[in-house]
Amino acid sequence: MTKNKTNKFMLMGAAGLLSILIMIAVMAINHVTPFGNRNLLASDVGAQYSPFLTMLQHMLKTHTLSLYSFNVGIGSNLVALISYYLMSPFNLLLIFFKSSQVPIFITLVIILKIGLSAVAMNYFLQRHFETQSWATVLFANAYSLCGFVATNYFNLMWLDSLIWLPLIITGVDQLYRNRKFGMLFGWLSVSIITNYYLGYMTCIFVGLYAVYLVFANREETQSIKSTLKNAWSFIGKVLQIGILSALTSMVVLLPTALEMFKTAKVNTNQNLPWNQFGLDILTQLGMGGTNFNSHLVHAPTIYSSLFVALLVLFYFVHPAISRIYKRTALVMLLVLLLTMWITPLNLVWHMLQEPVGFPFRNVFFYSFFAVMLAFQVWQAGIRQITGKWRWLIPGGLIAALSVGFVAAKWGPKLTDGGIPIENVDTLVKLTINCGYVVVLTIVLFWLSKRVAQVVLVGMVAGELFANFYSGMHGFQFGNQANYERQYQKETMQFQPVANTSNLVRAISKNRNINVALQRYRNYNDSALFNFSDVSSYTSTLTVQDIDLLNNFGAYVRNARRVSNMGLVNPMSAILGAKYNVTTKGAVHRIPEYQGTGMTVPVAFTKVSGKQPFISDNLNDIMTSLDNKNTKFIMLPKVIDQVTDLKTRSRYHYQHVERIKINRTGKLYLDAQSYGINYGRTTVNGKPLYNFRKGTRRFYLIGHFRKGQTVIVKTRARDRTNKRIRFVMLNNQNIRKTLKQHPSAVIRKVGNDSHLQFKIKANSGQYYYLPIPIDSGWHATVNGKSVELKSVLGGLTAVPLTSGTNQVKLAYQAPGIKAGLLLSLLGLIGFGWLEFRNRKRS
Repeated sequence: MTKNKTNKFMLMGAAGLLSILIMIAVMAINHVTPFGNRNLLASDVGAQYSPFLTMLQHMLKTHTLSLYSFNVGIGSNLVALISYYLMSPFNLLLIFFKSSQVPIFITLVIILKIGLSAVAMNYFLQRHFETQSWATVLFANAYSLCGFVATNYFNLMWLDSLIWLPLIITGVDQLYRNRKFGMLFGWLSVSIITNYYLGYMTCIFVGLYAVYLVFANREETQSIKSTLKNAWSFIGKVLQIGILSALTSMVVLLPTALEMFKTAKVNTNQNLPWNQFGLDILTQLGMGGTNFNSHLVHAPTIYSSLFVALLVLFYFVHPAISRIYKRTALVMLLVLLLTMWITPLNLVWHMLQEPVGFPFRNVFFYSFFAVMLAFQVWQAGIRQITGKWRWLIPGGLIAALSVGFVAAKWGPKLTDGGIPIENVDTLVKLTINCGYVVVLTIVLFWLSKRVAQVVLVGMVAGELFANFYSGMHGFQFGNQANYERQYQKETMQFQPVANTSNLVRAISKNRNINVALQRYRNYNDSALFNFSDVSSYTSTLTVQDIDLLNNFGAYVRNARRVSNMGLVNPMSAILGAKYNVTTKGAVHRIPEYQGTGMTVPVAFTKVSGKQPFISDNLNDIMTSLDNKNTKFIMLPKVIDQVTDLKTRSRYHYQHVERIKINRTGKLYLDAQSYGINYGRTTVNGKPLYNFRKGTRRFYLIGHFRKGQTVIVKTRARDRTNKRIRFVMLNNQNIRKTLKQHPSAVIRKVGNDSHLQFKIKANSGQYYYLPIPIDSGWHATVNGKSVELKSVLGGLTAVPLTSGTNQVKLAYQAPGIKAGLLLSLLGLIGFGWLEFRNRKRS
């Protein structure tokens, strides 16, 4: 028994070590830190994971872990963000790294997770097939380095699920064989809690696998009805455990769901094709089927080595494998493929939402099942395959690869899932794959077993390495030395505005860190450098925050990104921004800032903040604070000359605007959504901006003297050009009015979840707080609970009493208490089932 245990752990260790060595080789050849000077800060890693991991690291090291933060957007409930990006237990290892070394942590944790995936798969193969064969090491690596991993390794949140899956399926086997369900319950709960998105998919696969077990192990003559009747107890138990696991996860799921319901999730496109991919999927059987250039759009990455693909085909002609197993396995494979190919079924896997990039996130379940079938063939004896099949099957695989590569390169695409074949000529890639199949066939059938074993280890390891290396082609690496240097430099620059004990925001245009990354847009700099801004790029951004910031003039690119670009000083000050940080890192105080929030009259609470023009929103706010008919915005005289372009473009009209400047100052263009084509806009003959989309914005055209004439040429959708206007602001009147409304020092007590301040007020006044209204905030004034009021389309106002007001606000994520209660019920339910099961035993 001791020897068996030693062998078991040695094989698991060998599987993990082989994966780690392959990954180290891939990273070292690509000079990725810590094996070189490149880092993986591209795509979502640079834009989201790295900033959020850095924010988490700061919280862990300073013991300020909180479920609310002003470093994400204008202020955010962090439950959804944590569960979406940061819930992996491996993130606790961040405490051993410096903030500037987070990219090094990212590389190492990717390698670690892939290695542990191999360990878990090796454990499953040993338990499922009751063997301690050396071959479990190879097959475990075919799973841990499958096509899904080679394409999505930089999506850190998904890799954990590949570790949990073999352990969960081992739990299903355990329940089927001896009615023990503790392992299934435990690991399925861990999977859901650490990544609810892939955890949801895992629950679907568990159901499919349970049905597969039932039908694969039935008698040949047994009817479907009789099979289901006999297996109902097992299937029912799987459903029970699944429900209890989901219930136990509610401490995370419920508050996350309540927050995600507030986001602007993209509705499923009604014009989606019925089928999701074409014959190009056949390229995914071999090496080099996709790479980083096609990471957003590609066919399902069903690759798990040509070795596995060949054995899966041999599965259906192997004489030692029963027909019932073959038929059931074929149905299972078809179900997994068809539910990716048929659009409505594919959407079921993805929570009824069309994935925005990184498609077919459920494909690793196919790889898992394929590896399992391949190992079954290996265990049954590959050399039992009869003569004619020894060449017909490899020939069929070569034919499939040929069709796939030709279809991907030259054939029609049934959808835009067709992948580009880049970097290496298609014929070269096809030749390499076909030659590999031929050599592999010779090794499997004609070399001596001992020699074949040695050669196979090298061939499979080399193949997995080659595919992963090819998959990294086109990756936009960052420069780690530059990153560490610029991170430290920018941290010092942000020191005056970095989070202190007071709530103060800064509008940052600092771009120094960009020299260390490619295509970084600075949306999450506030999380990266620990200060409060309003910009954010996250899938957990709420509709309310997007709309209200857009109404203030912030640039909204899509449902996941909002930038401080477009915010003028008065709007920034009203949002509680005290500082502007320039592109070079200089810090300047915003002249209009009088404090974070202010006492306001009832009239202020009635301003909707939802006017079509941003300048009207500013004017409404200022007018509600001053009832003396003070002028805050001025509209200069404009003469508009229109020409019909008679083109098929969306922008049919050429406008020539002659603007007479009636006072010295800054001139702004205030544009509604999709009003004009900014790429074709000039000011006195010089281009204005070259933005991709004509979104709603407040543009600074320039500073002009009284009496000047400014000529603006632009292309627009409307003949009357009602979607735009030209505006000048009276900053002196704005500052004077804001100064008349007292502000308090908003102190953070411990972390961002607790605020308090003191302010004197008159009866009927409110204190306006530039934080999003949220049911999680609870306020007291002089010790008495008060109801917060929504103002300006989604910000907060606290009702005050006459005299001195001691105001305290505390945040508790909605759903936390109810979720905790449901989790306790789930644990109690599992305990009861376990007690009954043991009693019966």
